[in-house]
Amino acid sequence: MPDSPAKSSTPNSSVMPKGSIASDAREEKRRRLSVATNTLSKPFRSPLLSKPSSTATTPSPTKSIASSAGSPTSPVTDSPIATNRRRPSRLFTTRQTSSTPQNPELAGLYKQQSTLEAKLREKKALLDTAKQALSIEAAAEGEKKLQASIETWRAAGRNAADELYGITSQRVANAGPGGWRELIRKRGWDDDERQTAYEKGGEEDEFTMGVMLKTLGIDLKLIGYDQDGDCWK
Repeated sequence: MPDSPAKSSTPNSSVMPKGSIASDAREEKRRRLSVATNTLSKPFRSPLLSKPSSTATTPSPTKSIASSAGSPTSPVTDSPIATNRRRPSRLFTTRQTSSTPQNPELAGLYKQQSTLEAKLREKKALLDTAKQALSIEAAAEGEKKLQASIETWRAAGRNAADELYGITSQRVANAGPGGWRELIRKRGWDDDERQTAYEKGGEEDEFTMGVMLKTLGIDLKLIGYDQDGDCWK
């Protein structure tokens, strides 16, 4: 049979041998292993640290400072440090100048200004009270309302005076004769005010409601107190 050798030779030439396929698979495995080995052998670099490489690669200020410190022209680099050390001393000198006493003449003028401002506030309060009273009188039945308001506030003032006198008289009695003068002195009144209150209150050492009201600067007629009868009107 002459055709049988030709048929057997044709399929053997088209099919790859099994040995070549196995060698290709082994070669592919070796290549993958080599790639993995190279990757693992490289040092680990975090992606967070690799991004600001631009800032890390520009340490020019520190290098310039280090180079300038090593150079013979080092006093140039010492000048900003010297200025920084002098700043606290400048601040300290300004504090010393601010704490120095003022001119006595200026201090007297400031005191007069504060006194005038206090009087101005007092007069303004009186003016506001007078305006309020006029507005109440101008309204319908304003006089009756004004009189009712006067009686209400007068009664409140008397009640407060009674409460204060009850507390103060007990302390004065515990302090002994003339103890109310010592009590007034502890409260911080000036000598002139205490002397004026004593003259208005009488020469006796007795601490009465009238003496207390005058010492506090309250008008006896305004609050409705009868000093002779030692009672409310």
